[in-house]
Amino acid sequence: MATRKVHPIRILVVDSKPKSTLTLAASLEKLGDEFVVDTARDFNEAFPKAMRNQYNLLITSYELRDLNGLDLARAVRGVSPHTQIVLTSASGGKGLQETAQILGLAGFLEKPFTMAQIRELVQRAVYDSPTVRRVLLIEDNDGLRILYGQALQNAGYSIHEARSLQDAQDVLADNWFDIILCSLDVGGPASMHFLREQTAKLNQIGTHVIAISPEGGYRSICEELGVDFYLEMPIAIAPLVTLVDRLAA
Repeated sequence: MATRKVHPIRILVVDSKPKSTLTLAASLEKLGDEFVVDTARDFNEAFPKAMRNQYNLLITSYELRDLNGLDLARAVRGVSPHTQIVLTSASGGKGLQETAQILGLAGFLEKPFTMAQIRELVQRAVYDSPTVRRVLLIEDNDGLRILYGQALQNAGYSIHEARSLQDAQDVLADNWFDIILCSLDVGGPASMHFLREQTAKLNQIGTHVIAISPEGGYRSICEELGVDFYLEMPIAIAPLVTLVDRLAA
């Protein structure tokens, strides 16, 4: 069995002052090799990054150049509900701190703060929060994609959808997943080539692959490729969630 790689703890730091952003990012990277820190200057730069990467932690200043840090926090919550969020401010005071608490943010720090304060808050937010289990769902059938995705999301998984093999390749280039659920109908025969290219690499980092198809003839090929499970359609949702739970445990 392959040894699971310690996957990165991804943090996004957002502040309109470049010096503050770079100083904070450099300090966080010293917490350990598993910490990967990205930066952004404002909402318009930060939100697309959050949509692509599903960060473990967002640290955002309230005082941004366009929409404020609370606007960013709410937007990120909508696309990545498991991301922990820390709000910082130079002028918000008690009222902003209370708002952060009401919204269930992981923390609030009033500027200026020490690096020791931010490191302690970051470590608490990251390590005390529930483990986020991530699933890449590759399915071009809208109805099935919604059905599988909603069931797994209700079970506590963070779902990233890919409607084509190219979408899946683009996502896998920059992201790590616990489980990949791949319909072999996506891309036709090219789906087997996709699995042949990806499965060995995914097994090395501990990602489990579940292949789905209405055709029983693919089972032996999937076994040869090292796919963890092959499921023949139609699929009952409850057993599917149970299987994903078992693989992700």
